[in-house]
Amino acid sequence: MLIATVGEAITGLIVNVWLGLNVWHYNIMPFLWGQCSVPFMVAWFILAGVCILLDDIIRWKWFGEEEPRYN
Repeated sequence: MLIATVGEAITGLIVNVWLGLNVWHYNIMPFLWGQCSVPFMVAWFILAGVCILLDDIIRWKWFGEEEPRYN
């Protein structure tokens, strides 16, 4: 989530503010100068968790790595 949010903020500042291309904006729900939004941060948090679980399952089933265990 942090990597995606920081990447979006940096890209937004370069593309939208510095270059003035105005590719996207979150004027309705501003966060980090209108380049990021909190609902999308939550979505990235959920998506990152799902991707980690899927990666562990694929590595276990397809590549014979150790079965995933979570505490």
